[in-house]
Amino acid sequence: MPTHHSRGTARLAHRLGTLSLIALLAACNTAAPPAAQTPAGAPPALTAAPVQAAEPGQAPSRLTAAVVNQLEQAQTNLDAQALPLRLVSYTFGPGLESAAQVTAMGDRLVADQTVVPQYDGVHPDSFTLNTIQERMRAFQTDQLQHQDVVSNIRSTVLPLLNVGQGTVRLTWQSEGKQFQTTGVYDRSGLVYDSLLSNIVLVQDDTAPQTASTTQAGARWNHADASVQPMSTRARTARALSLTLKWVWGGTRGKITVDHTVIIKGSKFIDQSGSAHYYMNLGSAGAKTRNTVLKATQLAKLAYGYAWATPTASFSISFDAKKGDVGGSFKVSLKGLGSKGGGDAHHTFYF
Repeated sequence: MPTHHSRGTARLAHRLGTLSLIALLAACNTAAPPAAQTPAGAPPALTAAPVQAAEPGQAPSRLTAAVVNQLEQAQTNLDAQALPLRLVSYTFGPGLESAAQVTAMGDRLVADQTVVPQYDGVHPDSFTLNTIQERMRAFQTDQLQHQDVVSNIRSTVLPLLNVGQGTVRLTWQSEGKQFQTTGVYDRSGLVYDSLLSNIVLVQDDTAPQTASTTQAGARWNHADASVQPMSTRARTARALSLTLKWVWGGTRGKITVDHTVIIKGSKFIDQSGSAHYYMNLGSAGAKTRNTVLKATQLAKLAYGYAWATPTASFSISFDAKKGDVGGSFKVSLKGLGSKGGGDAHHTFYF
């Protein structure tokens, strides 16, 4: 059965290139070797302060390997995305040894000068940096258009902090300016960093639909001798398939939309849509609506989808008067961090 996609406000496409890995000095209990000469005009090399042996108040060095690997992969992916952000250095700090230290770390993560990004997961020109203080001022000015970033982080991130976790101080450079963030990690790797945790990379896995596929499908539909004239059968196509990735790699979430039609003989008699979604340390959503069903011509499904990190939010609503006949979804995004979404239609043709 032929299918066709007509994307609305967002056709997400992501290509992760493979660049050479940034050199990281991750050897435990050893001093860092002298830095190599950096060519004029080149960005500074990523270097690590020496990781000392585990001591009271110091995160055990054996737990840092996963974090070092994540930092390496994150910088590689940031470069592949051509984002104006570079990790200059990192230093592992003391661990969280008491409830009071956990509380203090939570306060640090929402401090005025904490830097948080904005990024749509695909387009480099969507990337910007702001302090929490700047965004809270915007929220106080217009609460309908901006998010209470402090409340969002306190409700979604602070519950992830626990006694026994380690800390790492990260020094960043962006457009000639340097600043620092503090990351928290456990045995599995990073738990939260105001920059790394709020950058999402989006990969569009939706299978492309071409004119040749449509024509071949149309001929098959009418010529397949195995199909009885009045038999009832179902056909399902995946209208949308997005993978949301951590900036250091690995799947963070998924959004899929399926379109199913019921056919009797050579007529569409029914259709339906189904959406599935999830996102770790964030939120995702999708909705579907049947819009057009012409028995001998086509079956059209409208859908809307969105995702956001903890410092952002979204809403998805249907507007019967928007766009194509039968209506379309409206997606609203606001807040900091990474966020994205869009609306589109999927159509089955005879």
